[in-house]
Amino acid sequence: RIAKKRRLLKEVAEALPIIAELQEYIAATPRACGRGRMTVVDLCSGFGYLSMLLSDILSPEHVQRIVLVDHAFPLSPGALSPRNINPEHLAPALGW
Repeated sequence: RIAKKRRLLKEVAEALPIIAELQEYIAATPRACGRGRMTVVDLCSGFGYLSMLLSDILSPEHVQRIVLVDHAFPLSPGALSPRNINPEHLAPALGW
């Protein structure tokens, strides 16, 4: 499903306006007054195409982390159902 060229192009086309808006916001937001780097929350992230593109495009100088949230993610690691995305590969990094 990820490898389908048409789907990838569709996802990138949907992400481009969001990326442009976020880049404009970051450029217009002053880093004064002790404000640290931003956290971006990608709601309804699905496969995470937007977050993947953002992580490549945005500077770590401005963005501390990108958090993906989707209804297919389980509420807790032990509450997996067949419809959930399995976050098992994240367990060591998150200390689960």
